[in-house]
Amino acid sequence: MITSSSLSYKIIKPYGLGLFFVLLAQMAFAQQRLTLEQSRQLALQQNKQIGIQNDSVAIAKLGVDRAKTNLLPMVDATGTGLFFGKPLSKYLPERTASASGTVTELIYNGGKVRNGIKAAGLNVDVQQLQQVRNRADIIVKTDSAYWQVVSLKEQIISLKKSKQYLTGALNDVNNAYLAGTRFKNDVLQVQVQYNQNELQLLRAENGLKLARLNLLQVTGTGLKNQVDVLDTVPYNPVALPPDSAFDSNAGKRPEVQLLQKSVEAGEIQTRLAFANQLPQVAIAAYGFYTASSTPGAVNLISSFLGNNQAPINIGSSNSLAWLALLSVRVPVFHWGNYRKAVKQQEIRTNAKRYQLNDGLEKVTLDIRRNYNNLTEAEKNVALSSLSVLQATENLRLANDRLKAGTITTTDWLQAQSLWQQSYTQAISARVDYNNYTTQFKKAIGELE
Repeated sequence: MITSSSLSYKIIKPYGLGLFFVLLAQMAFAQQRLTLEQSRQLALQQNKQIGIQNDSVAIAKLGVDRAKTNLLPMVDATGTGLFFGKPLSKYLPERTASASGTVTELIYNGGKVRNGIKAAGLNVDVQQLQQVRNRADIIVKTDSAYWQVVSLKEQIISLKKSKQYLTGALNDVNNAYLAGTRFKNDVLQVQVQYNQNELQLLRAENGLKLARLNLLQVTGTGLKNQVDVLDTVPYNPVALPPDSAFDSNAGKRPEVQLLQKSVEAGEIQTRLAFANQLPQVAIAAYGFYTASSTPGAVNLISSFLGNNQAPINIGSSNSLAWLALLSVRVPVFHWGNYRKAVKQQEIRTNAKRYQLNDGLEKVTLDIRRNYNNLTEAEKNVALSSLSVLQATENLRLANDRLKAGTITTTDWLQAQSLWQQSYTQAISARVDYNNYTTQFKKAIGELE
């Protein structure tokens, strides 16, 4: 698949060869006939919202890794070095170095760490579900844009076919008028219908240009590129069981699963709020090490005593010490603040359960509505196809009678309009069926 990103190569030596390959890639894309699946893949690859969602999932997974580190001991180290020049070195050690380290291990905090890890994992699930929902929305939008292009192409084919019928009828009626067997009004009636067909054809061609641009925008391939699709709208019936069998699919919808995750998040937040009422136990170990040179104060005292001997050299001094600390924090009295916080969170979680039940009902209704739309569209395809056969046969008989002069111009125009109308309805019926198929799969949570 050649995408827009592949159309911007850096031209390197030899320049002529590089330019040739760039132009060749552009021509290949311009001549490519996209399938529905290729259009979906392009849209999913180029959509910026999907890229943002991928980053959100990656961030959420890193959040899980961070939350798990709270189970491990925390180690911190500090190092300090001092150097005193004159005259301070006469009174203080000229060089001093110290190092300290701390190791802290949380033993018990009411399950905050454990629930924090669960909350972080829940956030990953939420981001992934939002990604699934966004993908489904993009696929529905892409399918609609794709079938719009296909539909307009097929409508143009039917309008060109109508133009052929009208051109032949106009010649027959005009010859009959010249022969004195038709009135001028008959010629004008066909001419008016011919002009209307020309206007419809122009509108369809302009609509096709816009529809192609819309498909390029949806797939992210760049509005300056050219793309083509199928020439006809296919009809592939989907086997459907009774609508009641789809009620169980409501739980597959990402919207419902997000509501379920919201309830789970509320329950975790309730446990975290309750943990504030429980004791917290931690253990810490501290280590210290100090090394310093001979204190300058010793030499100062020697000079005060009148000792003219060489400076006293005691040498350096080193010290090492450590201690361990057990910390226990027990909430005693906070005017019911923690208890009220737990109650608040319980109420919020209960409200989320109501939202979940309401969401399940709405999704169930949405499934049945999409099921009805799909079954009606299936019936419409069958009826419209039959109408096209009947209108085609009716127009064939009308053409024969028009040539034989046994039918009025008005009746022939009515037969031609009926054919055009039935053909257009058949195209719309197949487009609707394909779109409703996509929407139904989304409704039951099976659109991938």
